[in-house]
Amino acid sequence: MAQVKSALEGVSARKIMVTDFISLTPEDTLERAVELVLHGTQQDFPVVENSRLVGMLGNKELLEGLSQGGDESSIAESMRREFPVLAVGDQLPAMLEKLQNSNRRVLPVVDHGELVGLFTAENLAEFVMVQSALRRLSSL
Repeated sequence: MAQVKSALEGVSARKIMVTDFISLTPEDTLERAVELVLHGTQQDFPVVENSRLVGMLGNKELLEGLSQGGDESSIAESMRREFPVLAVGDQLPAMLEKLQNSNRRVLPVVDHGELVGLFTAENLAEFVMVQSALRRLSSL
């Protein structure tokens, strides 16, 4: 545990955020989100308009939107407009606290208001595994 803790000291969102992701626009339909969920691995989507993050669409919002308005309704009708956001320079303790308090699986990461990545608990776990493997190698 001490090794894991030391591997995570000084780690910022920039270092462990997911940068290969798909975003939606408010005008996209829920059908588009369903296609992306069914044919990919991403489950939560940032919603971007004019390079600015304006919402988040997770499974909960997607399913509620489908049951209330059908697959032709717009993302704007179902997306969350209020959500915690991380800055690229945020450090891991603050990131974890925001993730836990949000009760969400994914938090957007912004740099000067522009979306640059996503922070997930799964990505953090992968980062820890890689750092542990590198530490084991260096101790040989």
